Amino acid sequence: MSITKQTTTTRAAAAIIYAHYGRPANVKQSRAAAWRSDFGSPLDAIVKIESMLKGTGRKNQALMVIQSFSADELDPCDPSTPQTVCDAAYALAKEVAPNAPCDVVVHLDSDGGNPHAHVTIANVDLVTGKAARENGLAHWVLKKANDKIMREMGLQVLEPHELAHDVNRSRSGASAQGLTVDELDKSTWREFLADRVDEALLDPRSVDFETLREVARELGVSVEKKTSAKSEAEGRDPSVTYALIDESGEVRRFGRSKAACTARRLSADYSWASVHNTMNQRMMREEEMEDVQSLGQADSELDAALADLREVEQDRGVAPRLGRVAEDPEQAVDERRAGDDHSYERVEIIDADLGGLAARLADERRERDQRDAEQAERDAASARRDRQRQARRENERRLRSERLRATSALDDEDSRSIPEADDFELG
Repeated sequence: MSITKQTTTTRAAAAIIYAHYGRPANVKQSRAAAWRSDFGSPLDAIVKIESMLKGTGRKNQALMVIQSFSADELDPCDPSTPQTVCDAAYALAKEVAPNAPCDVVVHLDSDGGNPHAHVTIANVDLVTGKAARENGLAHWVLKKANDKIMREMGLQVLEPHELAHDVNRSRSGASAQGLTVDELDKSTWREFLADRVDEALLDPRSVDFETLREVARELGVSVEKKTSAKSEAEGRDPSVTYALIDESGEVRRFGRSKAACTARRLSADYSWASVHNTMNQRMMREEEMEDVQSLGQADSELDAALADLREVEQDRGVAPRLGRVAEDPEQAVDERRAGDDHSYERVEIIDADLGGLAARLADERRERDQRDAEQAERDAASARRDRQRQARRENERRLRSERLRATSALDDEDSRSIPEADDFELG
């Protein structure tokens, strides 16, 4: 399963430099375990995005998303993992902003060992010229898109409606979406509870189990752990229980049942280990985003990294056509190394060939739309065949039932037409 975290950045260069080279930036050694981009190189991405946003008046140059996977699902040591993560992150970027170019970098070297991708999306729709997302990238929009990509790729989905073991909900088909706590019943309270726990887990204040308990209580949820001397001696994790509570802290009731259950009944995603893993992943991703934001505000550090990157890419022969970073690039490098951190102007583009990029993204969008339309047509045809088969089966059952009724009626009529025997043969 994967979790996502999103923000915006005023300088796309900060997100791209950090994703590729870390902080402090070592532009000679990429951190990327996998890379997929609409641009030719990291520097190409930076200068083109800055060129696209020039004159638009937009404060934010890019949307930044971090998509993090559980190491239990995608092993960092598996050679196929980087490509899987890269494909998932790129697909997510195109799902939320199909006409905006993006840069995707996969990391396997985080402290928690969780494979994750840094996604930088240019804040421009190359078809409309407007922002990549008119109303920003809300968390629920990103989560919905991420769940869709996970299903399509056959990966795990972290969402409350996985509670298929809830017999009452399965039978009724009821959903807690849009309900208040006073409108819940025995079929919907578990889903409502899971939603509140998810909200508490994603709250920045939830940094450990105790703070999670406090945040959850604000949302009307009790989160408690239970352990025993035996389980501690055996090294087993504590069990976790969840409950919906009222203003006085009492567990709510729906009918004769209390609105409380163990993690095992709620979902494996809410076990002790899973809860801590989710919080740790979120905190590590938040720390990385804070690093990017602070790097974006450190103009001298960022511009120095850009100058070094320009020099390295020129040496490798991969640099795009650039404007001048300083009057004399070689002299500027020497001056910075001597301690003059203000020797650089920001890198600017002369000819980004944005028309070619826009055309390629539009072609890719049309191809995706065509694939989606073909898949929808196949799904519709399959659904029609299913309905036809179901109709035939229903018709066959109806005909069998009518034949049985007709046969039964004939038997009854025959039995009535047989004259009663004269047991005494009196005539």
